[in-house]
Amino acid sequence: MKRFIFLISICVTLLVGKNLSADSFDEKSIYSIEVSADTIVNVINNIEYILNVPSDSPKKEAIYNIQWLDVDLYDKYYDVPELRLLKSNAQVYQRTILNDYKTTRKGKQKKTNDYIYFIDSKHNSYAYKTKNYNKAKDFWGKHPLLGSVKRSDRKIFSKNLRAVDVNAPLRLKNILNIRSVGKRLVLTNKNKENIVVEILYHSVDSLESIVNYSSIRFYPKDIPDSIDINTKIKDYIEEDQKNNNLLPAMIYNESEYKHAYVKLLGEVYFWEYRITYPVLVKLVYSIISFVIGISIIVLLFRKRMISK
Repeated sequence: MKRFIFLISICVTLLVGKNLSADSFDEKSIYSIEVSADTIVNVINNIEYILNVPSDSPKKEAIYNIQWLDVDLYDKYYDVPELRLLKSNAQVYQRTILNDYKTTRKGKQKKTNDYIYFIDSKHNSYAYKTKNYNKAKDFWGKHPLLGSVKRSDRKIFSKNLRAVDVNAPLRLKNILNIRSVGKRLVLTNKNKENIVVEILYHSVDSLESIVNYSSIRFYPKDIPDSIDINTKIKDYIEEDQKNNNLLPAMIYNESEYKHAYVKLLGEVYFWEYRITYPVLVKLVYSIISFVIGISIIVLLFRKRMISK
């Protein structure tokens, strides 16, 4: 991962401005392609060639105004052990923008507040600014996620959770975390429409296991310029993978939570059982360890008796 971040920083030294949040687009407008890390670097190096938009074009002739922004996100996803949010295509996560700071009146750099995002099964998105309280007044206040929701927002937050069959919010627990590092390319066309392309490296951690993958995401996917950019990048990816024998790309339109879930299922043994039935799995492991231990003792005892 360090090598990848180093390559990103070397390959791209363009404009860095204020964050344009991709959260302003709903999940229905997202189009994602999982690609290899090598493909990610190649796309960044050749983006102007791919889109046929040279950076030295006069402003009057330029098709797009190009801006590169740094992305460094840490998302903590919560769900109940039965994964009801996941199964209903909803999600709840707390986002920390690791490279977002604001300057105080005294000139000091201060970390901006996190946000908690709730996205329901119809892709409606709600954002709640977090707040840290000195004292917890109830069980909600002691919960790692719920305690960060402003007290004035907790009633509506609870109502939203009940709408997706989470009737006991206190059962929410941290399921997985995703660190996303890379670049956000913002292209503004002559109609002042923003087309956003995120080129990211993801690291998913859950149950002390880590799964990595890279992706290119498009926001929004349904306006003509976005479709054109999407097609050009896809064509380049296919050509790049063919010429360099890289891993084939995989298109996915589900949320990052669901995609990370699929990756964990494929690479971490019994991941879903360990999330859904943690006590039972620990009990089974203990029984297996006990049986193996007893078996070894019996074999050693028999071997000793035979040697006599």
